[in-house]
Amino acid sequence: MGRPTAPADANPPPSLRRAKPASVSLATEFVSWWWNDPLPPPPEYKGDPFLTLGERFGRPARVVLPNAYNETHRVYPLVLVLHGWKSNGDYHDFYLGVSARASDPRLGGFIAVIPNGTWDAVRQSRFWNAGTCCDYSRSNVDDEKYLTGLMDEAHSKYRVDSEEIYVVGHSNGGLMAQVLGCHHSHTFKGFVSISPGIIPINCSSTTVKKVLMVAGTEDVFFSVQDGYSNMGQWGRHLGCPSTATEEGETRDYDCIVNAPAGIDSWYNYYRDRNCQKTGTYPETSILAWDACGRRNDAKQALWLMEKNTHNPAFNDRFSHDILKFLLAE
Repeated sequence: MGRPTAPADANPPPSLRRAKPASVSLATEFVSWWWNDPLPPPPEYKGDPFLTLGERFGRPARVVLPNAYNETHRVYPLVLVLHGWKSNGDYHDFYLGVSARASDPRLGGFIAVIPNGTWDAVRQSRFWNAGTCCDYSRSNVDDEKYLTGLMDEAHSKYRVDSEEIYVVGHSNGGLMAQVLGCHHSHTFKGFVSISPGIIPINCSSTTVKKVLMVAGTEDVFFSVQDGYSNMGQWGRHLGCPSTATEEGETRDYDCIVNAPAGIDSWYNYYRDRNCQKTGTYPETSILAWDACGRRNDAKQALWLMEKNTHNPAFNDRFSHDILKFLLAE
């Protein structure tokens, strides 16, 4: 189950390589797969109003504060949650389990911000304009301006630690997280990018400190080889050593066999599919590049999820561990 330790820009072992179809472009294949998905669109929250940011943009984003926020005078880290294409902020926050841990004492408490991408009326889907994906209607919406504007507003309204602003994104949101890390590292100090795209080419002056990529070995949209390529490029930006250290023990992050049925059709679908593939054994190998940068104050990691596809059904340990990666000293 273990993976050989590899240089940051090395190719993955042959057993982990997965070729993309030569006759179909990645974007076309991705759109076709989502467009023909038999599942209904994920639900959007329609209950009681939340704290919000972004009203001036006409795109309000939900804010979740830690329970102790009003009892202390300290500043808090902030985690921005970015959904995938054809999803929305509420669903992906539930899917990734981020804001549910805002008051987790093991993580020290943080502020979560959950925005929505722009609505594409033609494709009946929300998206982030991350350059190479997924503004298929060519609206040219400036999501970098919108998301950095949300952070400025968060600073003015809440006690945000400006040195601890992070992004967690999946798929289209994972690619957007990389864009923010490339172009706005003065604001965003690190990110978790799950099943994303390839790192943006024009990423030469980033000063992010923490980079985590998560890839499924059977993901046809973001292959393990893409993950190694991203690690090589980010590693050069962060000043990481050329060789990773592999954690000796694998981890179990998928297959929630005890989750009750009927919570959500999408969630059940991914859960059941992953349980059929992987069972309950620890499927995730951890490759880590620590002590990066001149002051050894940066780090990056690649988590490889055996037999998982583009949408794993993450268990509770996953949300804890990705947040611990960002929030731990």
